[in-house]
Amino acid sequence: MYLPYGINEQGQLIYIESVGRGKTTLRCPYCVMPLIARKGTKIAPHFAHAGKTCREARRSTETVALPIYDSFRLHLSGKVWEALRRFHDDDDDSDCYWLEDYGVVKSFITPYGNERYNLTHKGKIPFGDLSLNLFNQFQEPLIREQHDKLELAALAALCTVEESTALTDLALFRAQMRRILETTLYFIEVRTSAGSLHKIGVTTRPLEKRLAEIRADLMPHFGSVELAPLGTWAHRGNVELYFKHRYRRFQKPIATLTEYFAFEDVKAVLRDLRRMKPKGLDETEQAILAGESSRVERYELNPAEMLSEQAWQLLVNFSSDKAKQNFEVRLELQSHRLGKRARPLVEFASGFPELRLEITDYGHAYQERFIDQYQRMYAADITESV
Repeated sequence: MYLPYGINEQGQLIYIESVGRGKTTLRCPYCVMPLIARKGTKIAPHFAHAGKTCREARRSTETVALPIYDSFRLHLSGKVWEALRRFHDDDDDSDCYWLEDYGVVKSFITPYGNERYNLTHKGKIPFGDLSLNLFNQFQEPLIREQHDKLELAALAALCTVEESTALTDLALFRAQMRRILETTLYFIEVRTSAGSLHKIGVTTRPLEKRLAEIRADLMPHFGSVELAPLGTWAHRGNVELYFKHRYRRFQKPIATLTEYFAFEDVKAVLRDLRRMKPKGLDETEQAILAGESSRVERYELNPAEMLSEQAWQLLVNFSSDKAKQNFEVRLELQSHRLGKRARPLVEFASGFPELRLEITDYGHAYQERFIDQYQRMYAADITESV
């Protein structure tokens, strides 16, 4: 994968854009080896190992990448992409019967009884045909789904050799979520002696400070410039790159500056931007934006993941005889699952003439990790009942 973050001496995650090109003092979040900041023109900026790349970083780029954030081909194979392109550009629907399996086209019946096809929201993204508002509606559930998947994987990996990697995966993904949530998308008009341009961008600071930097960037090219903000959208850092993709044919680079556009009809662009619904933050996003660690790192379970009070009391005051006498409670401990992974807390011991139950190594570790939460949970229940 392309590492977007390294860790500093304090263990903090540092984003690639925050450092210069070349050797750094940062280290790999997985193996703690020194990192080099790669900032070329063909591949997105990323960190590379100063020596041999670790196994974790050699995995698929998609492991901790935000879905549909900076790549809009949807990872379609060459065959699928070419068939989709022919349908989009040439209205060739000869392959649509199997393209439908990829969710990029959908069939419908015309009033004359003929079967035809339309691009789905997903199918419109590679061509930039999906509006900004619908793009948000499509992407946001995918981001949350990936977050929850990584969270469950981290839960399932607790007390195993995979724990460190799974927790790092989740931390890196949450860091990227925080980066797009803490930024404000802005759209401005740039008035110069050569005419008007428009710029899209994101910032984490007051817009006035960003405008001063933009003015300084443009002065060598145009002399005096006038900047007019046309809109800002909080927590919409996810949109900037899709905006560039959607309106790429209007892009007008100024030397190495690529966020500038010469629109034929800027009113249509503004309508597209202004139709985006305000970004509301759920409880998880608020925690991420505040820089809080994940519940897995804090060893907190959702209520549905917790043992019943009877099962917890049996686990912490365990005896084989009690376990055998309480079949349903024993079964709960034996069939325990966490993060969609079977993790028995007790099991039958081998090497004894009679059936004997004992706590597994994971059962002991489970008690140690979650005892504080269980004590709070069931102590609260006892207090309320009294």
